[in-house]
Amino acid sequence: MQVKSARGEHAKKIIFLMIDSLMSQAINKGIEQQELPTFQFLIEHGQYYQNLVSSFPTMSVTIDSSLLTGTYPDDHHVPGLTWYSSDQKKVINYGTGPMEVFKHGIDPVLADALIHLNGSHLNRQQPTLYEDLARHGLKSGSVNGLIYRGTTDHTLSVPSGFKYQPLCQRKFK
Repeated sequence: MQVKSARGEHAKKIIFLMIDSLMSQAINKGIEQQELPTFQFLIEHGQYYQNLVSSFPTMSVTIDSSLLTGTYPDDHHVPGLTWYSSDQKKVINYGTGPMEVFKHGIDPVLADALIHLNGSHLNRQQPTLYEDLARHGLKSGSVNGLIYRGTTDHTLSVPSGFKYQPLCQRKFK
């Protein structure tokens, strides 16, 4: 598939690849042992940053929210994988593990992770990278990211047994 740029065929395209919990030491060792040719290619033809400091807490959804809004948890309002919402008077859990998901209930965890995280938990006053790029006439997208809030409407498809099916049939940005 060819991705066409609105700025012309010679405009640079950027692919940002983030692999959760993969340390540079493992990448470097894999390249040294010639076991990671794809990573070696990407490093040779892109930019590779080995010494980054994460926002805190170091949980995927919080880090992704910081990365995609450029703000810390106190500004983007996603403090962790599990947190207490004083507004909703309930524990929010985006899926910390099978036992916790079972304890909180599959439907509420999926609703929080797939719907509410982008729809209401992530601070609407803090634009995401996708929203900023769209304002500049640039196209962007997310593959398998929990933080995906942009300016284009998409219909969320979920398995038929999901309790929140009617809620999911509406369009999300």
